[in-house]
Amino acid sequence: METKLLVKYQEDYGRMGDLDELFICTADELAALKEVKEVYWSEKLGKHSEGSYTFDDTTLTVLTDDQQFIQKAIDLGVLSDDLPDFFAQALDDTVESMSEDEYGQYRLASKSLTNALKAKNPARK
Repeated sequence: METKLLVKYQEDYGRMGDLDELFICTADELAALKEVKEVYWSEKLGKHSEGSYTFDDTTLTVLTDDQQFIQKAIDLGVLSDDLPDFFAQALDDTVESMSEDEYGQYRLASKSLTNALKAKNPARK
């Protein structure tokens, strides 16, 4: 079983506000998210707002890898081990933006992300 991490995403968008979220993922999934670098969003900070999530060491912070703490938080319903919406969107954006050649050359850091990509489009191997 892979070690789970409790990660905090936080990004400041100036006068529009800021976005933050706690989520649980593996180290491989975190590395894959950082490789995606950026995902567009719309209306997260109110009507007509738009911007991009930025995934790097300044916006993603590992809070703990204490497995007992993380499991207790899941058991109590304080946290979910479901990946946040922006992770699924990062998957979609990554696949949609690739040409066939890029897809063949592209190496993801995460086995989880690779399996998700294959499940999403089984014709690509």
